[in-house]
Amino acid sequence: MVMAGLVPHFATARQAHHVVPAAAVVLIYTVVMAGGTLTIPLYVLWASKFGFGPVTTTLVFIAYVIGVVGTLLVSGSLSDAIGRCPVLALALALTALSTLGFALANSLTILLISRVVSGAATGLITATATSSVAEIVPGRKTAAVLATAANVGGLSLGTIAAGLLAQFVQAPTRTVFWCYLVVCAVASIAWLAVPETSDRRTGWQPRIRRPALPPGASRARSFLASGVLVAASSGVNGFFSSLAPAFLRDDLGISNLAVIGVGVGALFISALLAQIIAPPAILRRGSCRDSAPPRPRRHRRTARSGNRAELSATYFLFVYSGLVVPVLLLGFIDQAVGTRISSTALAALVICTALVGLTLGRSTEPAHLTPMEDPRD
Repeated sequence: MVMAGLVPHFATARQAHHVVPAAAVVLIYTVVMAGGTLTIPLYVLWASKFGFGPVTTTLVFIAYVIGVVGTLLVSGSLSDAIGRCPVLALALALTALSTLGFALANSLTILLISRVVSGAATGLITATATSSVAEIVPGRKTAAVLATAANVGGLSLGTIAAGLLAQFVQAPTRTVFWCYLVVCAVASIAWLAVPETSDRRTGWQPRIRRPALPPGASRARSFLASGVLVAASSGVNGFFSSLAPAFLRDDLGISNLAVIGVGVGALFISALLAQIIAPPAILRRGSCRDSAPPRPRRHRRTARSGNRAELSATYFLFVYSGLVVPVLLLGFIDQAVGTRISSTALAALVICTALVGLTLGRSTEPAHLTPMEDPRD
């Protein structure tokens, strides 16, 4: 009877033991991701200040993507080699550095460099924090929800907070980032509560690495299908993250920065709610038998403990690579004929890409569409 009463107590204590470190990682993940979207409502202000148009706006946005993709290619497996904690600290440091650059920016060049550094921080945090949450939190579903909330929730919080601040404070292109630096300081304190969860290896060298795929033809095909689908959805995110503010101001006559921030943030909030609230059967199987919308939060089933971050990095490589071509296309077409036609072209491109992903996914196992789950669970 005594032992029977102690079992629930030990289970509760074990769960409580994970709360603080998990919360610390989620906070860091959220803060760094928010830094990637703080700039979205401010593009219209910088465009007026530095005198650039839609093409330059897309180049500023793509500078961020270059930072993300370059880091994923070179350092995607870094935390598998040296541990999660050092990489989380590096991501926070780069975030703070880029924030200083934004706050002090007095030219387009500094703006571009700061965006690359911000992208590098995002490239480091995505694979590392996703893996860290999965290794700290005992429940697979709970870990998945937390990682998704931090990733997508951070993106939405960044643009909403920046829009609200920019509308009501003086010198918004500077004040927004000084306020964000305070948040980064809080996240740095939280880092002290993060445990190391990776078995460290030696011999890591900075080099361009070939994207990793899970073993087995079926799982690799499933992984690719998921990647292509998420690349298609990233094209839509790219539009909202680069040209939507100018579209709202120039085509719809909306100049309120708070409205712009909330309008763009609504995209990320809807994505978060769709992944958390929608029944798993819908997300796994979709309307076409084995073609589910990709869920970037589930990365353990096809990953061995030694290469979990590397597979996560490959998956996020699809996410951010899907932003480049659509955003460039939007920028050039928008410059020539306007946002309405460029948006139509984007829709056509997204549909074609999604169809390719659906075709790849038709013959795959629904449980293995993303690289997020562990066979031991």
